[in-house]
Amino acid sequence: MNFTQTLDHYKKNEILAHVQLDDVIIKVTQELWEMLEAKMDNNLQELAKETADTIVNILSASKWVDVIPDIQNIPYKQSISSKQLFIQMKNRTQAIQSLRKRYSRNQVSKEEFKIITEDFLSHVLGYGWANQTIQEILNINSTKFANRIDDYKPKIDLKSYINQYQDFPKAPVSFKDISPLLTSPEAMRYLSFELAEKCNWADVIVGLDARWFLFGPLVAEILHIPFVMIRKKGKLPGETINQEYKKEYWSDIMEIQKWSISPNQKVVLIDDLLATWGTMDTAWKLIEQLWWKIYKVLSVVQINDEFCSQMREKYNLSRYDIESILHYEK
Repeated sequence: MNFTQTLDHYKKNEILAHVQLDDVIIKVTQELWEMLEAKMDNNLQELAKETADTIVNILSASKWVDVIPDIQNIPYKQSISSKQLFIQMKNRTQAIQSLRKRYSRNQVSKEEFKIITEDFLSHVLGYGWANQTIQEILNINSTKFANRIDDYKPKIDLKSYINQYQDFPKAPVSFKDISPLLTSPEAMRYLSFELAEKCNWADVIVGLDARWFLFGPLVAEILHIPFVMIRKKGKLPGETINQEYKKEYWSDIMEIQKWSISPNQKVVLIDDLLATWGTMDTAWKLIEQLWWKIYKVLSVVQINDEFCSQMREKYNLSRYDIESILHYEK
């Protein structure tokens, strides 16, 4: 893989390990301290390791803000003091916050950030060790990181956050209540990353009013992609397209704003629960009216009992890649 492909792969592994940009920013600080400690102890082997870790996390943060340094032309500059090195790190962190428009009064362009990053990288290389290229460093650390994902990832049993109520709202339904899940920030964060990992190549996440809105925007935020709403008729302004939604005794109309998705974008539908498949059947019909391509159907919970498995709507959706985080047989 080339540099860009390796960095993309590393980013996907970060999602697998539930790592966000704030985690990476903290990691750069940690690795830089450890690099300087190894330098003071004259531990060349540890210095090489910590320098490589620092470089990879600098690159990772750059990927999160979509500004990739030109690694082919980064020189190995002369060593500077530890104080100067931390000042460079501070300036770069401030620049990241400016690009994110979060907790910053600075105004930094992407070109300025690129220059700051390349200068920081060149001094990290010069301060520590330069026996390998940045591409080689990234290749080695990407493999190492991939082998440690399970160690980094939180350990949460999502099923322990799902309550079951027999004969609700009527017999013989065994109702799966996600309310306890919604009350736990840790469980919601874990679930959002698990969903994001299954669609980290998507261009847009689509959800239907209202319970789909609980998870779709969280996944879209992790992946830095748009979330698009499907709502009942009359709820969305502007030009829309619609699809009738039929139940046994009533029907309704669902709409989506016509401008909200571009042709050929990779669309993922995210639902809280797949059981009778009716709303998902309506959603995919609505999306495909304008030749938008659905690449995956995702849900938090899927019911696989005999009745649900025989639904016509599930058969209609069988041509799609369908995945769920939690499965129940009834």
